[in-house]
Amino acid sequence: MIKFNNFLIDYNLDIVWDIDQPEISYEENYFEKYKKYENTEISKKLMEHRTNLVKKYSNNNVLDFGIGSGEFIKNLDNFCYGFDINPFGIKWLTEKNLFLDPYQEDISHISVITFWDSLEHLKEPHLILDKILPNQFVCISIPIFKDLFKIKESKHYRPGEHFFYATIAGFIRYMKENNLEILEISDKEIQAGRENIYSFVFKKQSYHLGN
Repeated sequence: MIKFNNFLIDYNLDIVWDIDQPEISYEENYFEKYKKYENTEISKKLMEHRTNLVKKYSNNNVLDFGIGSGEFIKNLDNFCYGFDINPFGIKWLTEKNLFLDPYQEDISHISVITFWDSLEHLKEPHLILDKILPNQFVCISIPIFKDLFKIKESKHYRPGEHFFYATIAGFIRYMKENNLEILEISDKEIQAGRENIYSFVFKKQSYHLGN
């Protein structure tokens, strides 16, 4: 890795890490911000795309990692647990008996794990990716960059909130290193009105994918 403007650049993966930033606080204002997005035209299109994507791969239990305001859970017909670090998200989930901690609890009954705008919020995403079991599916939406030297010019540059930035190829390579095979890439979130947000589907393999 090479250090550049306080970033750690991994040229082998096409990923930039910004892990030296202090993490922001996820509190009530963050939860309420996502509540304001609910039922907007963009949000309705996102929920349709995300629920259809999940149902394409399974009709069994789902775990939503980083729930925002819980909108995806409300819209999904499948039974859906949730995990969050925001106390208000945890409270919302606990009151509905839906809280599931994949770091500590058994997730073998889960078929799909979703990371809608959440994986890039982790300083060490490999820790949760290691918990995913063979043949479980992973659905992710994440900002994608064409030029990693222009990160600071993007609306998705959020110090203390986003801890890594990647190209499409770089993100796929990173997931492959974590034994997750790419199945699908979609730009439907961009079509819905979002800027440079792609969605991906991966499947955890029971064998090492290699380089």
